[in-house]
Amino acid sequence: MINRTTITLASLAAMLGLAASVHGQSASGSQKPKPSCPAGQVACVDATGRAGACRPEASLQADINNCGACGNACRRSDKCVAGKCVSPNACPAGQVACVDATGRQGGCRTEASLQADLNNCGACGNACRRGDKCVAGKCVSPNACPAGQVACVDATGRQGGCRTEASLQADINNCGACGNICKRSDKCVAGKCVSPNACPEGQVACLDATGRPGGCRPVALLQADRNNCGGCGNLCRNNEKCIQGVCNACPAGSVSCMLQTGIMGCITNDAMRSDKYNCGGCGKACRMGEGCREGVCQR
Repeated sequence: MINRTTITLASLAAMLGLAASVHGQSASGSQKPKPSCPAGQVACVDATGRAGACRPEASLQADINNCGACGNACRRSDKCVAGKCVSPNACPAGQVACVDATGRQGGCRTEASLQADLNNCGACGNACRRGDKCVAGKCVSPNACPAGQVACVDATGRQGGCRTEASLQADINNCGACGNICKRSDKCVAGKCVSPNACPEGQVACLDATGRPGGCRPVALLQADRNNCGGCGNLCRNNEKCIQGVCNACPAGSVSCMLQTGIMGCITNDAMRSDKYNCGGCGKACRMGEGCREGVCQR
């Protein structure tokens, strides 16, 4: 009778050992070793004690169960921002508190301020490289465009072509700076979003040097206004005159236009009769396949 009891207990112990091995543990309760991951990756153990698949270490920067390091679980109400557990209640709606390089949480700031922050470009912790700029929440290379030009990022996140900074003075999608979008009913005047109801049809109110909108005036007056030459905020240099809405420092009979080479230069009125890049006027470029004849783009 004693021998039967001993055999039964041994059998039970063997069965327990088998069950433990099925669940990834030995009879002594030790876990299976973690899988070996390549450099820059890690496999974290979940709540059940099982090791997950290899994943990039960077993925831990926003993982509330492994925030910044395996096993560092944030509290239920917290968020994982740049590898740090932070309280979502720290800031009001529309604002955010980013963690700096030392791991300290900064003060509340508007989410819009991240659109030009090199250390938090578009989102907390998204640091641009040393030579890059943060434009509309995207890290872009400052060498992409020549001096005096800029390439803005469109609504789809794609970087547009190089354009003059002056062109932002009237762009409702990039009013005064890349990513500064005016409201649907507003206009972009001298790099500022203003109400279109400020002036009647055919008139405009330009901003003065103090940033205040002036009185309504006919648009035609801008054709000879050195302070608003051809458009509000387009200021001519000291040696230039405003001729037909273009700042001109060229001799009589010629004007300053963007040439085929991509730089500003003087071009005669006669030359604009056949120049496909300035056909009949500065900046009036003909489409592909067209030529300029007598100042008119033609196929």
